[in-house]
Amino acid sequence: MEIPAPGSSQKLLDTPISMQYPGFKVADHLRNIGYSAHQIIAYTVHDDDSLDAELDKIRCRYVLKGRPNILKSVIHKGFIGKAPKEKWRK
Repeated sequence: MEIPAPGSSQKLLDTPISMQYPGFKVADHLRNIGYSAHQIIAYTVHDDDSLDAELDKIRCRYVLKGRPNILKSVIHKGFIGKAPKEKWRK
C-alpha cells in the first residue's frame, strides 16, 4: 500500500495523522479487520517520525520509496512468516 492513498475509506475516524496521510487509514482498517502485520507494508516517500510512530502502534511495517532491496527483504520475510527484527526505514 502506498501512502497517501487517494480515495481512502471515509468511514474511519479522521485523526491528524490520517488527515495528513490518508493511506494510514487504510492500513489501520486492514489491521482492524484481521490482516496480520506481515501482510501490510506502508510504502511511502514521507520520512515522518509521527507517521512512523503511528504505524508502529498498529504494527505495520514501513518502507521508504527508493529502497528496493529493503522492500524485497520485507516482502520475503512476510512470506516466510518471520517477524521483522529491525526498523525498515534504514
